[in-house]
Amino acid sequence: MFMFSFVGIGFATRRTLKQSILRLNIKFPNLKYAILGVVAIFLIDYLVWGAMGIFGQLVGGDVAQKTVEESSNIENTVETIQYFAPSISELALVSIVVGVSEEFLFRGALQPRFGNFYTSLLFASLHFQYLSVIALIEIFIISYVLGIIKEKTNTSTTAIIHMIYDFISLMGYAL
Repeated sequence: MFMFSFVGIGFATRRTLKQSILRLNIKFPNLKYAILGVVAIFLIDYLVWGAMGIFGQLVGGDVAQKTVEESSNIENTVETIQYFAPSISELALVSIVVGVSEEFLFRGALQPRFGNFYTSLLFASLHFQYLSVIALIEIFIISYVLGIIKEKTNTSTTAIIHMIYDFISLMGYAL
């Protein structure tokens, strides 16, 4: 995906490397927004899953069971990642590659053309491996927040947020 972001915006055909970096909005990350972004994303994570748990308790039966099933689908996906990247350094590498690649492609290349809403919709739909409606809603919200942060700062800041979120999440499941 990293390569697609550069190729998709015309690197080596109509843009130089410098022009491509400017087009993708790759700059020094804004650390204040990076910290706020990580906190916001974990808060969203907590609120979405917490709200679904409360909703499941209120409605009962099938909704509560579905929430548990969807949660286990995510755990299975994370366990697969951890199987192929069992060490802390390998989980860090996965987090870096995924965070940078996805942010450069979605926030850097696509969002300026399609806007935050459609980019976030595409981003969420490409995370269908979790087999969870709740996760897709959460991913859409997180993606939208990352899009807002990108508009206020740059793509590098959202890549840092994404890397930290992925790494802490993967490590949290590993413990």
